[in-house]
This record gives sequence, structure tokens and C-alpha cells, in this order.
Amino acid sequence: YAEEENFEKSLEIYREIADPSAGLEAGLQAARQGLIRKTLEKGNWELRVGEVK
Repeated sequence: YAEEENFEKSLEIYREIADPSAGLEAGLQAARQGLIRKTLEKGNWELRVGEVK
């Protein structure tokens, strides 16, 4: 998200990861979920615009 114009979503994910009260495992889980979500969104976009590599 940070490389696109969706900065608010990027900041939201970074806040989840960096929250010290949530613990390391919760931060790792949030990072994994963010990566999976982003990968799926990118794949859907590539299918819509026909830029599948």
C-alpha cells in the first residue's frame, strides 16, 4: 500500500504492526494478513486490466 496512493490503509497496517501492547505474534499476524490482502488485490487488478504476467 505504501507504494500506491492508499496511504491511509498503509498507515493503518503499520500501526497494527508497531503496536507494542499487541505483542510480537499479533504484529506478525497483522503483517501476514496485510501481505495476503495486498497480493489478492494486485492479482484482481491484473486480471481486470489484462496485465497478468
